[in-house]
Amino acid sequence: MQRENSDRDFVKANYESMGGYKIAEILGISYHSVVNYAVRLGINHNRIFPPNLNKKEDYFRIWNYDMAYILGFTISDGYILDNDRSYALTYGINTKDLEILEFIQSQISPDSKIRSYKTFDKRTNKYYDRSQLSIYSKVIVKSLEDLGLIQAKTGKEVLPDIPEQFRMSFLCGFFDGDGHLRACKKNGYLFEFTCMSESFLNDLKDKICGGLGKVQPDRGWFKYIIGRKAVCQDLDAKMIANVSFYLKRKHFPKDSQIEQMPKIRKTYIKQSKQEYQIIGTI
Repeated sequence: MQRENSDRDFVKANYESMGGYKIAEILGISYHSVVNYAVRLGINHNRIFPPNLNKKEDYFRIWNYDMAYILGFTISDGYILDNDRSYALTYGINTKDLEILEFIQSQISPDSKIRSYKTFDKRTNKYYDRSQLSIYSKVIVKSLEDLGLIQAKTGKEVLPDIPEQFRMSFLCGFFDGDGHLRACKKNGYLFEFTCMSESFLNDLKDKICGGLGKVQPDRGWFKYIIGRKAVCQDLDAKMIANVSFYLKRKHFPKDSQIEQMPKIRKTYIKQSKQEYQIIGTI
């Protein structure tokens, strides 16, 4: 309690002159903690928000292949904050896929910082490396809301109205966030998309993938499965055809020689009386 009072007093005395980021660095606490102190203290001025960085605020209002890809990834692994005081688009991922945050950063807000940290998972009793990119912009958040995104979107995902030429790029982005490529002994290969919204996956199936595959429940979530080697290879080629970036570890190599792909782990699971080997993981 004494430390909290001391931090609050420091924020009250220095917020207007120093700003939230500098205070966070001095006190060794997060920027959001500093902002929360400021709000509770009634401090209301433009320094409550991060500095006006170089960003493309109309990014999600102009359709192109890379925008569609990032929109798909945002629905899978991004989240927005809109509480009438602060507006942010944030991505938090495993650091092994840092390159996708660097791509989003370069596309939307080159001056925004990517921050890395460790998180403890009680289930495995291990620490994991995580990376986070936050882009602060009311205009960007509102444009995403116009496309159907909401706060706490898990289980409430909605497929945006996507121009036909950009649908495969959108699918690629969503797949890179919440998709798997699996090798299966009987059926060859499978694409698997996961989500808590059954209706969203059914819309992917019917409106983007032409009714291929099936959607089924999976331990409180839902998964959309597309099988057969030739079908998966054709779909994959269409997904990556026009985007300037995608997570290569999740897709077929260009020569389509799956056996040459590095196996990320040799874990086997049982499902529907068939044995699968995980080739690509989230």
